[in-house]
Amino acid sequence: MDIRQDLAKIFNKIGMRDVDANILAELFILDREISVDELAEKLGYSISGVTSSLHRLMRVHLVLRSKNGRKYVYRSESSILSGLFHLIEDIKRYDIHNLLKNINRKLSDYTDDRIKKLKNKVEEANEYLNTILILLSEYIESSKNPSIDEKV
Repeated sequence: MDIRQDLAKIFNKIGMRDVDANILAELFILDREISVDELAEKLGYSISGVTSSLHRLMRVHLVLRSKNGRKYVYRSESSILSGLFHLIEDIKRYDIHNLLKNINRKLSDYTDDRIKKLKNKVEEANEYLNTILILLSEYIESSKNPSIDEKV
């Protein structure tokens, strides 16, 4: 349980809800497929709460779903780094994008330079996030396909 809480705290720091963070952490720890019923019982959450959380986690590609007989089962992405990559990608794609869109709509409402400075800061953050995503993507790919030197 302490390990799950420690891992969940990392996910909380990047804005994930407590229930989502705990479910994702548990899936990483279990490293196997699990049903909603089993996960709800294990964590003490309602079935509907777990289902809602799993759907949010699937939308950002942190959890995968497959069918096992008549039931759906869920599992995490295989790598915590890959999970963090997807979270950063989601922040860049949706949150930063929406913020910039709102700033651009409000630019004409402000006579001083505060909003323009904010826009520059957000655009700079967007560029940095893009660079981080590229580097993480390259690292994740290289860890999946080790070079010949690393295999020997």
